[in-house]
Amino acid sequence: MKIFDLVINQEAIDRLRNAVSSKDTVQGYTHNFYRYPARFSPKFVREVIQIFSKPGDVVLDPFVGGGTSLVEAIANNRHSIGFDVSPIASFVSKVKTTILTETEVKEILEWSVPVLSKRLVGYKPKMTYYDDEGYLNNLPWRIKASIEIILNEINSLSSVKAQSFVKCVVLRTAQWAIDCREKIPTATAFRKMFHQNLLAFSKGLKNLEGAITKGSNKKAPKCFSINMSSELLMNCAEIKHLPAKPKLIITSPPYVGVHMLYHQWQVNSRKRTRTPFWIIDSLDGMGSGHYTFGHYRVHGRKKYFDIAEKVFNSIHAAIDDDAIIVQLVGFSDHKKFLPKYLEMMDNAGYQEIPLLLDSLGRIRRIWRDVPNRRWYVKSKSEISSSKEVLIVHQKK
Repeated sequence: MKIFDLVINQEAIDRLRNAVSSKDTVQGYTHNFYRYPARFSPKFVREVIQIFSKPGDVVLDPFVGGGTSLVEAIANNRHSIGFDVSPIASFVSKVKTTILTETEVKEILEWSVPVLSKRLVGYKPKMTYYDDEGYLNNLPWRIKASIEIILNEINSLSSVKAQSFVKCVVLRTAQWAIDCREKIPTATAFRKMFHQNLLAFSKGLKNLEGAITKGSNKKAPKCFSINMSSELLMNCAEIKHLPAKPKLIITSPPYVGVHMLYHQWQVNSRKRTRTPFWIIDSLDGMGSGHYTFGHYRVHGRKKYFDIAEKVFNSIHAAIDDDAIIVQLVGFSDHKKFLPKYLEMMDNAGYQEIPLLLDSLGRIRRIWRDVPNRRWYVKSKSEISSSKEVLIVHQKK
């Protein structure tokens, strides 16, 4: 418990409590490149990184999602690596942590002028594999045409980094235009938002570059985003290129008994589309259970916890002996599932660090309200499904 005694003082606990309950919007650096479900608050991640690690340490996020932990890690002069089974997550995380040169940014802005001036009138979108396989189901024609016109011109950019950056701008703009909207915008509005995002994202990357340069004497920390299950992280070549074993694991694993859409967008309420895979030129043949440790209706029947235990066993073998594991976890029924989750962590070789105790020595937990959460739960409980709990562990 040496590290626990060293870092968990009252000031640190107060900082964590305030960060967990923060209602600040997700903003700054490259955090707005994509609106990923269940994403962290950058303020929370920043506090965790500063409390539980020091400059030069390695931060691991085994369920990297939108990459908030990776962005905050490199902005605070920590090396980082993230894993996710979703190619959307790994793509977005990589783009958010890849700095462009001034030449590349200038090229992109100049490239965009003639591209955005192309008219939709008379344009005939091509039939592709993504059309044939149903990826573009429920995608409005004018949005499909607007996206395709841009995608058709991306290869004329001189670097893969620049091409990926533009794809990410398309991804975010399309998400804005489609996902959970009551009214689909016009093609003109789409292009206007694309241009605004292009400028905002370029500025965000520049700000991130400034933070990296300021904190690391112009030598950027290493950062990897891997499209792989963290159950296999020991087989990952990139983890061997890090300067040390991870000292801090900060993550939000799939929530127990909760259905979340990580791989599709919602169109006009209950319709869905896999358009994001088309935009990033990736394939997907998986159901939602692939991204959430099995279908949420059977999470309580052992499968979720079996998978989670295998993943955390793999993590256990890869991290430093003094590593701290910080998680925000949600449950459809906390009374039923939180004890099982803690038992899973115990079986995988971890012991919980109690942040708060009551007068009888019982653990008190810090819960987080999550506004506008797009998820569906199996059962109700007095702790709402729109809440997450902070739990901290270390190796036994």
